[in-house]
Amino acid sequence: MSLDSVSSQKDVASAVGGSMLQVMGRRWMVAAGHPLAAQAAARILQAGGNAIDAGVAAGMMLGVVHPDMVSFAGVAPILVHLGRTGETFEVSGVGPYPRRATADFFREKCGGQIPVGVLRTVVPAAPDAWCAALERWGTKTFGETVAPALECAERGFPLSVFSAYQFGRAADKVRRDLDPDFVLIARTDARGAHGGSLDDAIRRAQAYLEAGADLAFVEGPTSVDEVRRICKEIPGRIFYNQTGISPRFTLEEMNELGIAVTILPGATFRATIQAVYDFASELMQRGPVAEADFNERFKGHPLGNVHRFAGFDQVREWEEEYLPAEEMEKYTDSVGHQPAKS
Repeated sequence: MSLDSVSSQKDVASAVGGSMLQVMGRRWMVAAGHPLAAQAAARILQAGGNAIDAGVAAGMMLGVVHPDMVSFAGVAPILVHLGRTGETFEVSGVGPYPRRATADFFREKCGGQIPVGVLRTVVPAAPDAWCAALERWGTKTFGETVAPALECAERGFPLSVFSAYQFGRAADKVRRDLDPDFVLIARTDARGAHGGSLDDAIRRAQAYLEAGADLAFVEGPTSVDEVRRICKEIPGRIFYNQTGISPRFTLEEMNELGIAVTILPGATFRATIQAVYDFASELMQRGPVAEADFNERFKGHPLGNVHRFAGFDQVREWEEEYLPAEEMEKYTDSVGHQPAKS
């Protein structure tokens, strides 16, 4: 992590109410860009591993929990100092540029600059650097050192406020570059995630809005009081998922709370399940006549003409407008759907 990144973390933490903590130890020390990375390294050291084992475990954990700054597909330069011999070694950990990415290419195609994006990407080197360091100086196996990172990758983890801010800022930049009218909805699941809380979710939502998001989406509040807290403590427009474990509200209640947008994503799905189940049950009990009766009832439904609903009439209009007249002869003796005459 660069010094600029550390400085940014301090700025973001102070802006959203976070803090920097000081800790001390007697036998070993871990410094990392994320608490879970420090925890992973500490776990390895407590299990008898050495500094290399711990550093590799921390690096792989950062690739999971801090992907805005550390990537498995990125770089991992490593310095190793052996206290018993006084020797210092370097693992480059920096991949080369692809063969065609020459200095001449960037001079001719990019005005002498290396632009942000794919053209700035080197061949991934971090995994090779970590494995090389483990093989030469480590005492733990790859499986042991990667275990903490795999646990977070499989089970999930609360997103840091800094990462939430970075993701929100990046999304806002892309939105402004591509389409200023695009609505950016920033979601956090920290309320229901293992180790998370409503406080965590609110802090992340605040960071998202500060970074440029249009609406804050806190997933999973379980009571009216929690929804009130969200609407009161997040200084911006609230996007609410009115389904699952979260309470339901009337339009008037949502206006009173300050909810700007709500969705009911499972409602039509559940209605479809119910309708299909009920029809299948009737079909099993009454046989094919149940389908005939349903078909007659369905004809009176606003969407009862399935062909028209699917757009067949519009297709026929386009064909008549753009195809040669002889192509329309295919409909002369057709027994299929024919558009109604106007």
